[in-house]
Amino acid sequence: MLPGVLRHRWFAAFTASTGVVGLGGEFEHLALPLLVLDLTHSVAAAATLRVVQFLPYVVWGPFAGAISDRLDRRKVMITCDIGQGACFIIMALIVAGGAFALWEIYGLAFLAEAFAATWALVTDFSVVPSLVEEHELTQANAVYLGTDRAVRAFGPALAGLAIATIGIPAALVVTGVSFLATVTVIFFMPATYALEERPARFTLRGFAAEVGEGFSYVLRHPILRALGLVMFVSNLGGPGLQTIVVYYLREERGLDPGTIGLALSAMGVAAVVGAVGAPRFARGRPLGQTMVGTITFAAVATAVASYTVDLRAVMAGIAGRSFAQAAHIVYAFLPRQREIPRRLRGRANGAFRQMILIGNSASPALLAATVDRFGTAAAFALASALLLVAAGITYLSPLRTYDIRPTEEEAVEAEGEAEATAE
Repeated sequence: MLPGVLRHRWFAAFTASTGVVGLGGEFEHLALPLLVLDLTHSVAAAATLRVVQFLPYVVWGPFAGAISDRLDRRKVMITCDIGQGACFIIMALIVAGGAFALWEIYGLAFLAEAFAATWALVTDFSVVPSLVEEHELTQANAVYLGTDRAVRAFGPALAGLAIATIGIPAALVVTGVSFLATVTVIFFMPATYALEERPARFTLRGFAAEVGEGFSYVLRHPILRALGLVMFVSNLGGPGLQTIVVYYLREERGLDPGTIGLALSAMGVAAVVGAVGAPRFARGRPLGQTMVGTITFAAVATAVASYTVDLRAVMAGIAGRSFAQAAHIVYAFLPRQREIPRRLRGRANGAFRQMILIGNSASPALLAATVDRFGTAAAFALASALLLVAAGITYLSPLRTYDIRPTEEEAVEAEGEAEATAE
C-alpha cells in the first residue's frame, strides 16, 4: 500500500497526470522566451511575453471562477486541457512554417493561459481537496506541488536538450500532446468535486453579483485579505525574475540552451526540496510564523544574487529563493482551501487570484525596466526588497498567528479515521 495521501488512488493518478503536463510545460517555458530572444535580443520583448501570459489571470480570472461554480467542472477541465493543447500545436505549426509575426505568438500564449487559468481554479481548490481528507491537505499540497517542482528539476534540462536537437517547433508539439494525460484521468475520475447544489438561473445581473460575492468574501476575511496583500507584494518581484535569469544567462553570459536548461534544473531541484519539506518545516508552530520565516529566507537568498558577479553564487542565491518560495506556496494554498466554502471556491479564488496576479503581470515589466536602467544586479536587489516588505506585512498582520494545527481531540479523531481508511 502506498504511504500517506498517495493511498488515495485518484489523488495519486491525478497528481501523476499533472506531472506529465508539467513536464510538457517546461518545454514551452524555455522554448518561447528563447524564441523571442533569438528574434529580438530584447529583454523587453521577453518580458512582454510574460506579461501577456499573466494577463488572462487578471482579466479573466474572476469571471472564470464564477463560471466554474455554475458549470460541469469535468467538462470545464477537459475543454481547457484540449484548448491549451491546441494552442501550442498551432504555435508549433506557424513557427515551423517560418513566416509568422511576434503578435501571433503573444496571442496564442494569451489564449493558452486563459484556458490554464480556468483549469487551475477548478483543480487547485475543488479537485485536490475532494480527493483527500481535510487533515491531509498540507501533505496533499506538498505532494501535488512537489510533483510540479520535481518536473521543473529535470524538465528544463530535458527541454534544453530537445530544443538544441529537434528545435523549438517540436518542443511545442511535446507541450501540446502532454495534455492528453490529464484529459484521460479527468474523464475516468469520479466527480467527487461536483457542484453541491444546482446554480440559480443565469442572468447578467445574477452573474455580476456572483463575481462580486467572490471579491466581497476575500476582502472581508482578515486572513485572506492579509494573504492577498502579502502575495501581491512578493509577486511583484517574483514571476518576472525567471525571465531576468534567462536573459542574464543567454545575453550576458552567452550560454547555450542546454546549459541554460541545466541551470534552471538546479533551481528546480531546490524547489522540490522546499515543496516536499514544507510540512516538516511547519511542524510545532503556527503556519503564519513559518510563512514569515520562508519569505525572509527567500529575501536573503535573492540578495546574495545581487551582490556578486560570480555565476555560481548568483545561481545559488536564486536556487535558495526557489527553495523557500516553493515551501511558501504550499502554505499559501491552505487558507484558501480551508477558509472558503465549497460553493464559493471558484468565484472567491478567482477574485483572490486577480488581486495577487496583478503583481505577477507587473513583475516582468518592472524587473525588465530595472535591468534596462540599472542592470540585472539591481533587479535581483529589488526582488529581495519586495520579499522583505512581504515578510513585514505577514508579521504585522493577523496572518502571523494563523494556526491550522488540530486540537488534541481533533488529532485523535483524525488518526482514528486514517487507521480506519488504511484497514
